[in-house]
Amino acid sequence: MRLALSLALSAIYWLLVGTSAWIITLAVSLDISPMTATLVIMGTIFFATAVQAAPSAIGTSEFAMMQVLEIFGVSREAGFGFAVIAHAVFFLPPTIMAAVFLSHEALT
Repeated sequence: MRLALSLALSAIYWLLVGTSAWIITLAVSLDISPMTATLVIMGTIFFATAVQAAPSAIGTSEFAMMQVLEIFGVSREAGFGFAVIAHAVFFLPPTIMAAVFLSHEALT
């Protein structure tokens, strides 16, 4: 039962992350398909953040996103804008929630 719940929550998380990436592409006016936004962009972000050159992968994920988006004909400026917004959207909410829950549980 716990495995099924874990898989369901993981699927929901990835669906929300992919949808968020697609919404950010619309906000930055990138002309790429939702499938491209979900699969290629999210895969790039998560692999790029595995290479920790700086705390919270600042710089590495933005650089990787700009390079991948250039393959799809996106300008460097628009790619950088997407990368910064995506990094903030995917990094800040979980970090803030963790800080709130840690202080609530008196674990800090």
